[in-house]
Amino acid sequence: MNKYIDSYKLRQISFIVILVVLGWNIFTELKNFIPAFLGALMFYVVMRKWMFRMVYVRKWKSARAASLLMLTSFIVIMVPIWMVVRMLSPRVTFAIEHASEIMAKMKPWMGTLQKRTGIELLSAKNIDAISGFMATHIPSVLGATLNTVASIAMMYFMLFFYAYQRPQHGAGNGRFCAYER
Repeated sequence: MNKYIDSYKLRQISFIVILVVLGWNIFTELKNFIPAFLGALMFYVVMRKWMFRMVYVRKWKSARAASLLMLTSFIVIMVPIWMVVRMLSPRVTFAIEHASEIMAKMKPWMGTLQKRTGIELLSAKNIDAISGFMATHIPSVLGATLNTVASIAMMYFMLFFYAYQRPQHGAGNGRFCAYER
């Protein structure tokens, strides 16, 4: 029986292994860009009709039409989110500043709950555990918030150039995209 591997098959296996390793490396390095890319693609597909109408029917420049559509999408989506954060932040700040008053008002209710269930929720041990949990998880929440803001910024950056360049290329470039007609 032949103990040697054919050099052609060895090259094929090596090439496949190199491709898999490089593909995995590219995916892990670019995984933060995937949500931004998909968001930009989604917004482009949703706004494509209006983009072509502004560029071809109304004869607007692509940059102006893309900027207007981006501003509109920002106002429609981001302003309500900003308003909810703006409405909730004073309440959260008040709760943090007046935590002792809130705890004093909750003590009778907690006493009733403890009598009914036999579980003490506001013990010193539980409060220390909650404060430790908050101290360890607040940095991850802040990191996730910063990651979301960066992803939204990248999404709008990609959306501008995607919307800006697509009408100039016309329908001829659509053969490479699955969503084009």
